[in-house]
Amino acid sequence: MLSYDPRHDEGMLYLFDDNGRASAKTQLLDDIPRLVTEAGDAISVMEFYESIYNFTPAHADDVHAAIIENPDLEVITPAGGERRRANTIAVNDVIKLKNQRSFFPMFLNAGTKK
Repeated sequence: MLSYDPRHDEGMLYLFDDNGRASAKTQLLDDIPRLVTEAGDAISVMEFYESIYNFTPAHADDVHAAIIENPDLEVITPAGGERRRANTIAVNDVIKLKNQRSFFPMFLNAGTKK
């Protein structure tokens, strides 16, 4: 979803279609950790917003939900606490890869290599 190209999935803008929205949410679960990894192991929410602004049609609520629901990510407040609800994520928070990550995505990709 962060590599969104409207010519590729014409008619799939999920803002207008429930199936497209569900597909976008699923894609965000993979795309967001990849973006955080590319930034190191953490990225400020503000930097994250700036980096995805022109690359996804995803609604902010869906992006926040994907961050919170992802087993490999955590959102840390400026005071060092952890955000547990999507609607509480703020621009001064940090999105961070968890120290112990799930193995699930690794197994998904293992069958697709040729």
